Amino acid sequence: MKIALIATLYPPYILGGAEHSTALLAKQWQAMGHEVLVITTALSDMHEVMDGVRVERIANKNIYWRFPQRDKPILRKALWHAVDTYNPFYRKALTHLLLEFRPDVVTTGNLCGISVTVWQTCNRLNLPIVHTLRDYYMLCPQQTMSKHNSACAKQCTVCKIYSRNKKRLSRYVNAVVGISQSILDRHMAYGYFPATLERTVIPNSVPRITSHARTEQNAIGYMGRISQEKGIELLIEAYLHSEIADTHILRIAGNGNQEYMHPLVQHYGSDRVQFVGQQDANSFLSSIDLLVVPSLWNEPFGRVVIEAYAAHCPVFLSNKGALPELQEDGISWMFEVEHPESLTTLFNQFARHELTVQPQKFEAALDRYDEQTVAQQYITLFQKMIQHEQN
Repeated sequence: MKIALIATLYPPYILGGAEHSTALLAKQWQAMGHEVLVITTALSDMHEVMDGVRVERIANKNIYWRFPQRDKPILRKALWHAVDTYNPFYRKALTHLLLEFRPDVVTTGNLCGISVTVWQTCNRLNLPIVHTLRDYYMLCPQQTMSKHNSACAKQCTVCKIYSRNKKRLSRYVNAVVGISQSILDRHMAYGYFPATLERTVIPNSVPRITSHARTEQNAIGYMGRISQEKGIELLIEAYLHSEIADTHILRIAGNGNQEYMHPLVQHYGSDRVQFVGQQDANSFLSSIDLLVVPSLWNEPFGRVVIEAYAAHCPVFLSNKGALPELQEDGISWMFEVEHPESLTTLFNQFARHELTVQPQKFEAALDRYDEQTVAQQYITLFQKMIQHEQN
């Protein structure tokens, strides 16, 4: 099977878990004997082969390139988003690559920066399209559907305006995949993808870790982007007001906007609350006794939770978005962000050894997120779409 995968960014240009997940799929499909072409963006046209996968990078054709993600002047940002609602400037290069490769199916991922005109281009070439929902780009230009540190209950007027073309062009998609039931349901509720033949959930995959040697240091941790909607302050306050602060230090791994991070570190940074910067996921998760995911916004998935399972690290997770779908009895416990004291209570229970971790459940939970299993679910869906197109 010949598979064309289109996404705005692809490693080594990484903004988050989406790029990691996309690359894992491409490499696994290639390893399974399929021919994969990745079409993505860059500052200039580039041809590469990475892990056996052909990667074609198209020069940026918007006001600025999507990577790295930095704050921009408000006027430039507004213009960028206006172009991104319907960007025809990638069409010629996309058409050339697709006609040359002649894929059996096209699968699209994060399109913020290359725009949903990709779907229109593929439709004109009579290519079946499978889209994976990895964030809220279709509903919100900021991709988060959050405002003032809380999840949005519905689309605001600005989001509706910016999303009009995205919703209109979603009719060209033949099958839609949600990385969680939560994100799939949210888009369906707004009337997206009206002509899809298949709507299904396929989670992100996470590589297995062969060694589970742990260097526990009486520490609990957070790993991810450091921003308000991630619930960092909720985590720190709950930690400081709990019994666990007497026995464990809190390590916060990751980077964020300095306008937010600097006062946060100045206020909370101490011997007990340590900001340790960007860390290797496996090493960090193997060095803590507990991971906390305190998100205030509706997480589309929560990749770090599964990475923690792979490292045999128990998790406390919030009740927002798709995180409840990842909760597993015996290895993870959920709290309500609307009631921060529920996290404090969990910390106290952990400190008193009242929560029993069941190690055998880590490997059982990981079966659903196995690389080959997830890749095969996509292949089965692709075959179904190709067969329908042929009929």
